[in-house]
Amino acid sequence: MVTHSRHSVRTRSLSVTGGDTPRRPGGANQHGDSASLRRPTGDLRPSDQPFRAFRTRTYIGDREAPRSPSVRSGLWSSVRQSSIVRPRDTSVREPSRLRVAIVTSTPPTPCGIATFSMALGRAMQDSGATINLVRIVDRAEERPTLSLGVIAVMVSSQPSSIRNVAQVLNQFDAVVIQHEYGLYGGPDGSDVVRLMRQVTVPMVVVLHTVLPHPSGHQRHVLNTIIARADQVVVMTQNAQQTLMRTNTVGETPIVVIPHGATNVADDSPNLTSERPVILTWGLLSPGKGIEWMIDALVALRDISPPPRYIVAGRTHPKVQARQGESYREHLVERARKRGVSDLVEFEDVYRDSASLRRLIMRADVVVLPYDSPDQATSGVLVDALVADRPVVATAFPHAVEALGNGAGLVVNQRDSEALSVAVRWMLTHPEEARVMAQSARSNGPDFSWPVVARSYLEVIGRLVAARSPA
Repeated sequence: MVTHSRHSVRTRSLSVTGGDTPRRPGGANQHGDSASLRRPTGDLRPSDQPFRAFRTRTYIGDREAPRSPSVRSGLWSSVRQSSIVRPRDTSVREPSRLRVAIVTSTPPTPCGIATFSMALGRAMQDSGATINLVRIVDRAEERPTLSLGVIAVMVSSQPSSIRNVAQVLNQFDAVVIQHEYGLYGGPDGSDVVRLMRQVTVPMVVVLHTVLPHPSGHQRHVLNTIIARADQVVVMTQNAQQTLMRTNTVGETPIVVIPHGATNVADDSPNLTSERPVILTWGLLSPGKGIEWMIDALVALRDISPPPRYIVAGRTHPKVQARQGESYREHLVERARKRGVSDLVEFEDVYRDSASLRRLIMRADVVVLPYDSPDQATSGVLVDALVADRPVVATAFPHAVEALGNGAGLVVNQRDSEALSVAVRWMLTHPEEARVMAQSARSNGPDFSWPVVARSYLEVIGRLVAARSPA
C-alpha cells in the first residue's frame, strides 16, 4: 500500500510531458499517442529518478523559452513585466467618467464567459466606471435581474435585435465584446460581425479562443472582427503568438491581459479531508477528458486512504440541448466498468463563487485532463494556481505556458497512465507539491480581478480619449 503521506521532501522544479522529446504547445503528438511518455521504473519514492524521463521545454512560437530555476521567469513575470497595460504619459479618460457596455452571456446561463464578464464588470465598477451588460441569448426572453444592469438582450440571428442592440451600445463611451465562436448566432458566430458594423463607439474585443488551425470561414470571421475592433485582448502570450501567426492582424493593437481570479489562498482555510481529494470542475462536455482520469483511478486505488475524485459541474447548456446527459451517463458507466465507482463523485451543480472557492480549497490536486491541444485560455487553471492548488494538466497551450517551468505537472492528452503517475506523485509528495503550487502564485496579486479590471480600464480610457475632441 502507498500511503497518502504528509512528510517533507526536498523542493525542486519539475514538469511532466511525453518522453524526452521537446514538446511544443499543442504537442508533437496531435493524436493523443501515449507511447512517447515512458512510465518510470521502480516505485514512487521521493527521489529524482521518476522524473528524469519527464523533462519539458517551453516554446514561444518556434523559439525555446529560456529556462530558470525560478517560476518567476515563466508566465507570471513575463505578463507582469510586458503584458499588463501600464500607465503612460498620454491622455486617458478617468474610470469614474467611463460608461462601458459588455456584450456577453450572463447568468442565469451557466457559462464560463458569463462568470468572467460578471467578475470583470464588478471589478471595473468598483474602480469607478459605470458598467452595463448586453445579454446574448438564443431565444427572446425577459432581462434577468443581476448585480450589473442588463440594458439589452441580443437574440441570435435576429437582425432587428442586432440593430436595436447597436443603437443602445452607441450611447456608451466604449464597448467590450466577449468573443467565442459558439457564443453568437450565424455560421461560426458571424452575428457579432453584423453587430460591430453598426457600432460607432470604440470596441475592445476579448478573444477567449484562438484556434491554431481555424477553418477558412472561421479565419474570415475573426479577421473581420479584428479589422473592425479598436483593440483586441488575449489572455496568454501563446494566444497572442497564435493569433498573429494564423490571422491577419493588420494595424489593430493586440494586448495580453491575463484571466482574472479571486485570491482565495490568503483568506481561506485549507479544508482537508481524511481522504485525498482530486478535483476537476467546470461545465461538463465531451472533450473535457474526464474519462482518462477515471481510467487513471484504477492505478491509484492502492493509495491509503483511497482518493476521492470529485467531478463538479453541470452539463454545458448547449451540449445538454443537443445530447442531454449522455456524456455524464457515459462517465458514470465507465467508472462502473473500471471498478472505481466508489472513488468518483459527480456533483451536478453550478456553484456560486463562494461555494466554488470552498470546493477548490478542499482539493489536494486539481486535474485538467482536457483532450484538445488547442485550448488558449483556462479560467479553471488560473483559479487553481491563485488558490495554491497543485495542478496536473494535459499539454494545452495555456497549461504549457503556465506550468512549463515547474509550477505544476503537464502530461500528454488522452493518456491515463501519465495522469496516474503525475497524480500519484502529487498525492504522495504533498509538501513538495504545495511548494510548487505556491511558487506559481509568487506574483499572484497581479492576477486579482481589481488589477485586471484596471488594465482593461486603462485600455478603454486611452481609446475614448483618442476619440474625444481636443
